[in-house]
Amino acid sequence: MMDRRLARWWPGIALILFAGTLGAHGQPGNRSPDCDAAVNISRTCIWRPRQAVPQPVVISGDWRPALGGFPVLMLDGAADARQQKVSAVKGFTLTLKRLVIANVTLAPPDAAGLPALWPQQMYTAPATALTMDDVRIIASAEDFQAYLNFFKSNDTKASYFTDGVGFLQISLWEYGSTSAHSVTLVSGPCTPPSAALHLQSTVLLSAAAAASNGRCAISAGNNNSTLMPALLREASKSTSQPLLVLITANVSLGIGLGPGAISICRPVIMAGLYSRPTSVDFGMVVNQLNVTEPYAKMYWQSLDLENLSPGDGLSAAIAPPYGVSISCNVWAMYCPRSKPCLNLINTTSVVATAAERDYLTFMFSMYNSPLPSMRQTTDFYHTDLKVTTLQFIPGPGNDEITCQVVKSLSWDWSYNIITAEPRVARKLPLPAGLQLPIQQTQAGPLVQAVDGCSSFESAVTYPEEHNISATRRLVWMLTANVTLNPPDQPKCWQRQTIKYTTKMFGEDFQDNVTDGDPSVHSLLHQALLPAPTSTAPAAPAADTTSAPGPLSQVYAVGFDYMRAALVLPPGAPDKQFEIENVMLHQLPQGPKIGSVQADSGYDGSVAQDVWTVLMWPVERDMTGASLTLSHVELVVPKPEFDYLQAKAQAAMSFAVQLAEGGSLLITGAAASSSAVTLGTLQAPGLSGNNVWIIPEPADAAAARPEYIWPQGLLGLPAPAPAAAAATLSAGQRAAIGASVGAAALLTLLALGVWYGRRQRQRRRQSAAGKTLGSEAGSDASVVMPGSGSANPDRMKYDVLSLQLPRASEDIQLGMDQISQHKSPIKAALSAAAAAAAAASPANGSQGTPCVSLTGTPQSVGDTY
Repeated sequence: MMDRRLARWWPGIALILFAGTLGAHGQPGNRSPDCDAAVNISRTCIWRPRQAVPQPVVISGDWRPALGGFPVLMLDGAADARQQKVSAVKGFTLTLKRLVIANVTLAPPDAAGLPALWPQQMYTAPATALTMDDVRIIASAEDFQAYLNFFKSNDTKASYFTDGVGFLQISLWEYGSTSAHSVTLVSGPCTPPSAALHLQSTVLLSAAAAASNGRCAISAGNNNSTLMPALLREASKSTSQPLLVLITANVSLGIGLGPGAISICRPVIMAGLYSRPTSVDFGMVVNQLNVTEPYAKMYWQSLDLENLSPGDGLSAAIAPPYGVSISCNVWAMYCPRSKPCLNLINTTSVVATAAERDYLTFMFSMYNSPLPSMRQTTDFYHTDLKVTTLQFIPGPGNDEITCQVVKSLSWDWSYNIITAEPRVARKLPLPAGLQLPIQQTQAGPLVQAVDGCSSFESAVTYPEEHNISATRRLVWMLTANVTLNPPDQPKCWQRQTIKYTTKMFGEDFQDNVTDGDPSVHSLLHQALLPAPTSTAPAAPAADTTSAPGPLSQVYAVGFDYMRAALVLPPGAPDKQFEIENVMLHQLPQGPKIGSVQADSGYDGSVAQDVWTVLMWPVERDMTGASLTLSHVELVVPKPEFDYLQAKAQAAMSFAVQLAEGGSLLITGAAASSSAVTLGTLQAPGLSGNNVWIIPEPADAAAARPEYIWPQGLLGLPAPAPAAAAATLSAGQRAAIGASVGAAALLTLLALGVWYGRRQRQRRRQSAAGKTLGSEAGSDASVVMPGSGSANPDRMKYDVLSLQLPRASEDIQLGMDQISQHKSPIKAALSAAAAAAAAASPANGSQGTPCVSLTGTPQSVGDTY
């Protein structure tokens, strides 16, 4: 008899003794006192049966996070079987909160007249209703098995978890007159003394592990100092046995944690408090919980999930068909979203922005709209996300909604509140990187990770292969350098058509480098962000004294000099394809580059095919701006860079005329020795802002196929006229030569006449003392040869008398005098020019030359 009584009391004795060692719920060496009449229990005590009263009774544990576990009620006395025949006291309702109940006999789950889970030793008569919030029950093996069988064999509509041997966690259960929220039945390997250890957070973890012998799958009373060690020790065990993690204080699972920092290798239930706010602060960190192992699952119960961040490139690798821009997907968990992943029970999701909250409210409303035209807005909920149930109501607060039941491909929610207002943790700003504005009336974007040629091709083909709604925007997020047709995949890339509105975005790779175990890379299926390799040219550092440096370290896409690698359909709207925060290299010239003359460009216009900045890898209409570049680095051939550099150094805004019509319009340009930045760029078929032009390295230039850069853009002088004359016929060359010769002869004759006349005037002035003007008047009828009236001998004398002027004579004065008249020199030069123009093949009419090319010269001048 004594042995049986000792066995019956042993769990209680263990709890009392252990609680005494804590100092929080009792004094060392002292037996726990009786529970007083107060309804707030501040420490472990013995509860003796009490009379039922016709009124509501609430008994709460005085829970303080610093103290860890809940106070323990040790029920005194055996259960009275006669109580099952006693009627419930009218008006008597019992509510229990934040307590551990030990040495208890539970009413059978289907007992008539008794609420389910009724603790029979507490009162002399049952209550009409029982509510339990955050109650842990040390149950006998018989009671535990009875309730376990009941839940398994009946459609109780309860949310519960069990490992089948040590715990039964009831998340939500409304059954008859019983309401249970976060109620845990503990038995088997988790009974005292191991249960006592696990139910107190202040116990050393090594002692708890030793007590459970690895068989009890409960980690209880966790706070910020014990949660991480508990997860690292227990959650990393690869087993199908679930782990119950009871959280009794606000905790952080974000700051300081890198991708894959915590391995989840089994089902894990993270259970907070239903009766008090219990926050998990993710610190705007993502991918820290690696939930990819075969047995891995995570369930979040009775918790406020705060500082939820949109996903990043690593998240995008496992995101489809969900969008990383929606933070309520809890991207702290790295788990494939093509299967059940996000399980929320009685939780609050504090989303990143109010815009996301409004977006979700709108989409949920449209999904349930009776109007087909409005439901069409959320067709991707059916086709992509496979939503089967979506029930929600407004509240509980302003600008909040409560999702009663949501079931989809990845979501299983029961009573999850969506809000943008923080609950406990200070709200943090969004992390740097990709910012996808959420438009309330448009489907959320689908983001896919691209880390190579194969994944790039898969990202392009995924939407059609999976019937993704045409209303969704696509985002290709680069998580590594990408080259089309790399050496190990020389025929990887085929021409692909972009049928969806799409953005290519590259993350700043230095922001994603994490310290720690390098095995994390393989653990996450090599989807972590690798450092860029030598496949892309390194951006040279800019001379910041004259212009800011290039963009921060970004990933690169090499197009392998392919034209039309990506094709936009005819008539594609503006911004059909956007490229942001990416380096683009191996850019080809246009398809008609072979027809461009090397000696072109002197007239100020250039064929558009010479410009690699026109992005020939993207085939599109060359009108509008269906292609957009933003914060992009373009690696171009050195001649093209030199030309744009010279233009930017000369003016902040300039235009380059294209031979086909249109132009390159550039504003806000600045240049350094190693980079040119274009504030805005407008060109056929594209627009850009903050575009950086980087010169191609020498080794890359050597690998480039045929390259033509017009001489007219090199800053060299135009070809000499002789070069042009080489293309004339022999007769045309002879005619032009004769014209030039005649012009020279006439010039010499005119100068001789003028000089002889000047000399005679001077002689007459010295001999007769007459003025220059009077003597000149008698000799003012000089006529050029061929007039028929001039004296041949005199003409001969004047020509032979032609000598160079003396140094003291003012030659300029003579030339000025000639220029004041209709001089024979000017007439001769004009005639020669007219003759040359008439002989030119570009002149459609030969005309009659003023100077005869054969025979006797005609009169070409007037007399003085």
